[in-house]
Amino acid sequence: MAKTPARRTTPRIAVVDGQPTTTSRDIAETFGKAHKDVLRRIRDLDCSPEFNGRNFAPIEYTDGKGAAQTEYRITRDGFAFLCMGFTGARAAQWKERYIATFNRMAERLAAKAARPHHVAQPRNMAPALPGPDALRAHMAAGLSPAQPLSPAVAALVDRRAWDLCAEAFPLLRDHIARQVAYRTIPADRAEPTPALHAVLAETTLTTALAGPIRAAEQRALKFIEIAARCTQQALQEARAARAGDAA
Repeated sequence: MAKTPARRTTPRIAVVDGQPTTTSRDIAETFGKAHKDVLRRIRDLDCSPEFNGRNFAPIEYTDGKGAAQTEYRITRDGFAFLCMGFTGARAAQWKERYIATFNRMAERLAAKAARPHHVAQPRNMAPALPGPDALRAHMAAGLSPAQPLSPAVAALVDRRAWDLCAEAFPLLRDHIARQVAYRTIPADRAEPTPALHAVLAETTLTTALAGPIRAAEQRALKFIEIAARCTQQALQEARAARAGDAA
């Protein structure tokens, strides 16, 4: 298979869960490698399971045929470990670009974290999750007041709300578990430690649900794109058929 040519001059770096990251697909594109070869390199890396879990997160994307495929979201340390073996002038050039972009992103995040508390949302060293009243106020911001309901209808609303909470629980738990795995060392996970409590306390409902929501949005947009292409193709075939009948 022909290698994918690199057509960009800058890497794609995105902040996910507070860390600058790239993806295995972006690395394959910029370094001119087949994505399957990059995936094989990641799976064959001679690193500890702890390092792998912190720096290589498997995620799902939809390919051009509408099929679900796997790629990896990779941290700065993961990139360095994976790409240190890439050789050649082109590889050296892209490694420099990635490192420079990672460093700029890390500097921006550090500067943002160092801003006075009155500029950003107030946070201390181990912020607590927002209480129910604060979360309710945030979710209701800009909405009209809830209308009074009869006891029977209110009971149905409460039941549905609890059902949704049960559906959200696996997403929240998986997100928190990933944060614990990425941001702590094994010793911190053997028993409750200050570092572990700090990671747990920094997790918010917004960040926990943001990833699944973005993934669902991307899948929906891809589905719309495929449906539009199919509709366009059907229209072209219908026009061609009519033109043939007229002839």
